[in-house]
Amino acid sequence: LILYLRGKNENANKRVVALENLYDAIKKVHIDQNHSGRTGLYKRTSSELHGVTEKICQLFVSHCRICQLKKSRKSIKSLVVKPIASSSYLSRGQVDLIDFSTVFPEDNAPYKWLLVYQDHFTKIVRLR
Repeated sequence: LILYLRGKNENANKRVVALENLYDAIKKVHIDQNHSGRTGLYKRTSSELHGVTEKICQLFVSHCRICQLKKSRKSIKSLVVKPIASSSYLSRGQVDLIDFSTVFPEDNAPYKWLLVYQDHFTKIVRLR
């Protein structure tokens, strides 16, 4: 037995799904749409099924493994960093200062700071 909620016109009828079958109905639409995401799923299910909210679609997509994999692949592409180009030794480098005064708070410590210099061309590190 399939129930339909009658809309204002003949094409606006929506199928009424029992709570026990709601997951399967949403899953079928989600797979038919190639895991299109929350917005695509909500637009399609709200036009076909009665009582499906955007929060339900968001919850469904957040637990879909394939959607999570698609989401993580997109973020990895944006992590590419352009390397620093240098033409010769000592033409470009990076300087870091490390504060040891908090690690060794005694006044008799001979050095309170460590200077680290790395040359970008040769990757040589010098400590002072």
